[in-house]
Amino acid sequence: MLRLQAIIDVEVDSEGAFRFSTKFDYRRFHTQEAAVKHTCLMSALNRNYGLPEYPTTPDRRYFVVRGRLWRQCNPALDQETHDRLVAELMAARRAVRDAQAGSCEMAEARTRVNDAKLALGERGPAWWDDGAPDYNRYLARNTPYADWYADLQDRSFTAKQSGDVKR
Repeated sequence: MLRLQAIIDVEVDSEGAFRFSTKFDYRRFHTQEAAVKHTCLMSALNRNYGLPEYPTTPDRRYFVVRGRLWRQCNPALDQETHDRLVAELMAARRAVRDAQAGSCEMAEARTRVNDAKLALGERGPAWWDDGAPDYNRYLARNTPYADWYADLQDRSFTAKQSGDVKR
């Protein structure tokens, strides 16, 4: 039996949006099963309560994974275009998975992934037009978001394994 205890601090901003972060050290789990169960728990929370899976910067340009900023999709894309491009990206990623290393199919699949990411605005020129630099793939602590990220870590929820794991 595995018991996970999660303590989640959730804030609601002035626009009614939820804000929280997922700081967790998976090395604390004694088994991979425990880590998988934690991931399932977080996914269920995200689906059931509309909570973001990763914290998003206040300007909504980036989300943070393990301390690194990753550019969000261009919010100016309409939902239909966004959905079509995401479907193409996922199909291209499956093609990468299924292709043999070094093959022409692999090169073509990787090109498809890049094209979809460019169209979504996740790569290439920044989709915002206020002249701010692009910090895609930078560590948050080395950017102007450093204070925000440090504050986020101070407020982030903690979850820990609190029970026995039967093997």
